[in-house]
Amino acid sequence: PVVKYGTTVGLASQDIAPGEHVHIHNVEGIKGRGDKVQAPPSERSTEQARVRALSQTRPVSIVRSTDEPLGAEPIADTFLGYPRADGSVGIRNHILVFPTVVCAATVAQMISRAVPGTVSVSHPHGCGHLGADWEHMLRAMTGFCTNPNVGGVLLVGLGCEQVTTDVLAARLQDAGQRFEVMHMQDEGGTSGAVATGRELAQALLRTTATDRRIPVDISRLTVGMKCGGSDTLSGLTANPAAGVTADLLVAAGGTVIITEVPEMIGAEDVLASRAGDEEVRERIYEVVDDMERSILATGVDVRGSEPSPGNMEGGLTTLEEKSLGAIRKGGSSPVRQVTAYAERPREKGLIVMDGPALDAVSVTCLLYTSPSPRDRTRSRMPSSA
Repeated sequence: PVVKYGTTVGLASQDIAPGEHVHIHNVEGIKGRGDKVQAPPSERSTEQARVRALSQTRPVSIVRSTDEPLGAEPIADTFLGYPRADGSVGIRNHILVFPTVVCAATVAQMISRAVPGTVSVSHPHGCGHLGADWEHMLRAMTGFCTNPNVGGVLLVGLGCEQVTTDVLAARLQDAGQRFEVMHMQDEGGTSGAVATGRELAQALLRTTATDRRIPVDISRLTVGMKCGGSDTLSGLTANPAAGVTADLLVAAGGTVIITEVPEMIGAEDVLASRAGDEEVRERIYEVVDDMERSILATGVDVRGSEPSPGNMEGGLTTLEEKSLGAIRKGGSSPVRQVTAYAERPREKGLIVMDGPALDAVSVTCLLYTSPSPRDRTRSRMPSSA
């Protein structure tokens, strides 16, 4: 066993002399190795037994003085924020021009470019969503439009899409969000839609021009944590520093969200040991095990994705090593809840969100939202879809 952070992060694949460089040439990971489970028939029984044995390897030692919750007083009691109707608080006041379907993305961009002070978001979605995918997509879209940093939204629809402006507008209305709605087909095409959109966006800007940030208790702040371009020092320097910030905010009553479940594989025992209750503990194992099973089912070597080529060039050796470093950005506080992708937490404190590691998709789910029971009734997918 090769140990780092007091935990087994892999297995030596050859003899390693004292002082020798330890890296991908002489260490292999244990977790997420579909290629090992799917060995050739002649080797399968031996290989599967070896992988099962290795997968049962448990942490050598987890508790270290530097991993204890800080319990320190925050450096400030308040921050300047924009209180929102749904109880959240933003630190920005953007006017968002949001296309409800990919077909309206270019028009949304054109409107935003024509109206300084607005921002636009593009996406390749809005049609062809069914069942759970419908709810998944609608949660993510609503997350953008009701994010606390958004002071108003112009919804730009085509007019024939599946995720209609009416569906999304219902959720915005229930959240108390300012919004305007426009359909390209009602405006006769691109030119007319851009002209009308400019007027509506400018009206929203005038409405938010009088908004002012006020001192707000720091317990109402929510921060999403995300890794980027990890190397061998990330888990030793940058992520622990971010973790200190997370602990300070949680100690002050605020909320910190971490995601990237593939980068929790091999570190699930650490997170589970900090679960606030048994339900949270089981959910941590559930989301991590589900992710690992999906990797094993492919029969491929997870290396090259986790860790990525850039991660390995920077010194990371195994998925376990990357995961143990990645979770340190969440600090050392108890985990209070595990949420679905783009689901707004019910609890405060440290939250684990079930999301992928791909940067753009991972950041998207941190723009969380959660439909209320009334939302689910009003925005149910049409039976004819």
